[in-house]
Amino acid sequence: MNEPSRDALIQEYLSALRILDLEAPHVLDPLATIVYRRHLLKRINELDRLSRNPAPGQDPTRKP
Repeated sequence: MNEPSRDALIQEYLSALRILDLEAPHVLDPLATIVYRRHLLKRINELDRLSRNPAPGQDPTRKP
């Protein structure tokens, strides 16, 4: 089973953020929205950092 690429995951998280911004105010508790938003942004930043600075021993020219 292939894992999605970092770019695909980032796009998925960005889509989730857009949906959260549009729908959450009508459905979710404001605190839950803030917590979920922070989680998504943390994951996006982490994936972005990993794509720029690959782990030691990893080929930086190879896409995940």
